[in-house]
Amino acid sequence: MNMEQSLTIELIRTRMVMLAVNSKTRQKSFKIPLHLGLGHEAIAVALTAIKEEQDCLLLSHRNMHYNVANQPDAKKIVDEYLLEKTGARKGQYGSMNLINPERGLIYTSSILGNNLCVAAGIAKGNQCQEKVQNSPASATFVVTGDGAMEEGAFYESLLMAKTAKVPMIIIVENNGWSMYTQIHERRFPINLEALGASLNVPFMQLKGNDVVEYAEKLTVFRQKAVDEQTPVIIEVFIHTLGDYWTEDVPGGPSRIINYHHGLAPKIEQVNRPEIEENEHDPIFVAFQKFEKSRFEQDIQKISASLQSILEDNVPL
Repeated sequence: MNMEQSLTIELIRTRMVMLAVNSKTRQKSFKIPLHLGLGHEAIAVALTAIKEEQDCLLLSHRNMHYNVANQPDAKKIVDEYLLEKTGARKGQYGSMNLINPERGLIYTSSILGNNLCVAAGIAKGNQCQEKVQNSPASATFVVTGDGAMEEGAFYESLLMAKTAKVPMIIIVENNGWSMYTQIHERRFPINLEALGASLNVPFMQLKGNDVVEYAEKLTVFRQKAVDEQTPVIIEVFIHTLGDYWTEDVPGGPSRIINYHHGLAPKIEQVNRPEIEENEHDPIFVAFQKFEKSRFEQDIQKISASLQSILEDNVPL
């Protein structure tokens, strides 16, 4: 199996696991709030594929797509969300703060910008340890959002990482929303490329949801961060898929509301991975590039494996 096939299959698996979680959310199976990453799969799958064994990853509250992509046994993730002892962390981390240190996911925080500060410190600590032990150079990946980057911690952590000369890769998932508020409703646009340039920090944008292209470009930027001992910024344009709600505004037009967490309102399918027929959907992009028929057996296999997850636990 070549890289393109394996990435596409993993993209499908990650999507279908989250669709299963969405189905169980509809059944009110979970006691905890969950943030789906439907539409965010391309960056999570690509990052998981290129991340080296010595690298680490720090996440924000919307992290399900990374946790699923990093854990081949989906049942361990779902059981963790169900607070079962059979979960990935024995039911102790079943929340939006789920971590999985055995697979390099060492820290998650639901506090906006908090993980950026921690990532800068971890990157420096790893760098010092590698020099003492003469071990392979690692990269520290940290994921944030277009809302969290408004926090002072974003600039402060970037400045610290640049000053300390550490390979910290900041992934900004830009889905246009901070909770229920769109960018144009809350602030002036931020030019991340110009901000990075002010500190001589390399910058790259990813758009189009091509998981193979993302993996190739991430590989180059990871190596750049390690070779030049510098933080880098990667802004990824994403659409959080799922029908939005609308709310009536007195004296004005109706306003779109992002569902942010919990149930994706009108997405009910589990066995069909596609949600939208446009480039907002990484699955659609993959099936435009590679014939869907090539993956029908994989879809059926993944679907069969998810049946036990859907049937195992009685809704609470």
